Amino acid sequence: MDNVTVYNPPPRGNHARELLAALARRPATWAVLITLLGFGLRAWALESVPPGWRDDELIETLVISQKILDGDLAFYYPDASGHEALYHVLNALFLAWFGPTGPGIRLLSAFLGTLAVPLTYALARRMFGAAVGLTSSALLAVSFWGLMYSRVGIRHSLTPVLALASFYWFWRAMEITNYEIRITNGERSSFAIRHSSLVAFLASGLFLGLGFHSYFASRGAPLIPAAFVLYLLLVAPSRLQGKWRGLLVMAGVTVLVALPLLLAVAAQPEAEGRVGE
Repeated sequence: MDNVTVYNPPPRGNHARELLAALARRPATWAVLITLLGFGLRAWALESVPPGWRDDELIETLVISQKILDGDLAFYYPDASGHEALYHVLNALFLAWFGPTGPGIRLLSAFLGTLAVPLTYALARRMFGAAVGLTSSALLAVSFWGLMYSRVGIRHSLTPVLALASFYWFWRAMEITNYEIRITNGERSSFAIRHSSLVAFLASGLFLGLGFHSYFASRGAPLIPAAFVLYLLLVAPSRLQGKWRGLLVMAGVTVLVALPLLLAVAAQPEAEGRVGE
């Protein structure tokens, strides 16, 4: 009798389930998908949703950002109750490229609002884990306030980006403990860890200082890390051992970066109408 070969097909797998399982093991992939969702919600029909133009975004773009293109450079503009310049410097690039259109007026805010989504994921994951990072970034991607301020051309959208970046580097610097430094092998490794901590403090101070140039409410952002340091000083002072040098660097860089704005405001205090309001 001829040999008969019986073909037994391999069991059919559930490809959708396997894909979900693979994604679950890679939270960064979910973070990318959430970020893409956030960008889609912010960039879709940007010129028509919300309908019409807010007076604030027309003033900010067609008056103040236009000053940048006209060569009128300053750290602070007294127009419309006072405006910091950083957002307008960035927005002038979009205005020059697209003109006074939907993208020229609103696209920068859409990009900044989108950037806040992965920054939220990065900070929350570092503090509380991947699940919290994904949840918080997903909520921000679809939240009303996040969408609203990402779809109008006003400078508020820059503030969360700079604050999140600053807090991320601050937390990263504070995570490095004296225990980690002690268990490293050799002076070179210890120096590398301390150097990394110092660089993180410097980056945090840089973004914190740049926040002063975005929107006046950012002037209160330094109170958040300051309050955390005070909390540690009261309940866990050992966590601050070896951190004071980095904290001083962070404070010094913040003041140094913010100083041009502070001097510009001091030279024209009558322009601080928004604070009075």
